[in-house]
Amino acid sequence: MNYLLIVLSLTVNIYALSIVQTKHLLDRTSFGYTQNDLKTYQYLSKTEAIDFLINSVNDKSVIYNFPNIQNISKRVKNFKNIPREQQVLFRKNMNNQILNMKIRWYNMMIMSKY
Repeated sequence: MNYLLIVLSLTVNIYALSIVQTKHLLDRTSFGYTQNDLKTYQYLSKTEAIDFLINSVNDKSVIYNFPNIQNISKRVKNFKNIPREQQVLFRKNMNNQILNMKIRWYNMMIMSKY
């Protein structure tokens, strides 16, 4: 029985993230971490840690849908041939859409648990 426990504990630890890997993952995917976060990831493999990060978003209300994202990136054909006033209006509109998207994106990052 003791041998089985030793083998199981070694098997878990072989695939578990190191503390350095855990800190790197959390540095790249969150705005900091706590000691509890480090303990949570201590026994997880890379795949399990990533799955946990993706599935741990509890508050779906902070997730925004960006329906105009493809429209923002579209180029206007013959933009240089459009009257100057329309170019200015187009750019202002485009900049406002981009700003709105950035605000929503930052809000999602700040307001979510991770």
